[in-house]
Amino acid sequence: MVYVNKYWATWREGEVYIKLSLEGPEKETEVGEIYTTPKNAKILLRILETIVKEYEDNHGELPEPKIEREKEEKKDYRHGYIA
Repeated sequence: MVYVNKYWATWREGEVYIKLSLEGPEKETEVGEIYTTPKNAKILLRILETIVKEYEDNHGELPEPKIEREKEEKKDYRHGYIA
């Protein structure tokens, strides 16, 4: 099990890639990666949406996160998104 507080995600034909990182005051450490199909990424999305909704129903609305789009594409992947 790992704790993460920063995400980088992108996609290419048939694949979604998510890099999981821990951002500290002095450095950022990559702690894991997820490679999955777009279909399975959507399943994960729905699960997380459900969990966050339940959390907000009990504890109040969370602020909307800032998501940045990278300007340049990576090799073999579309533009990445950072949060």
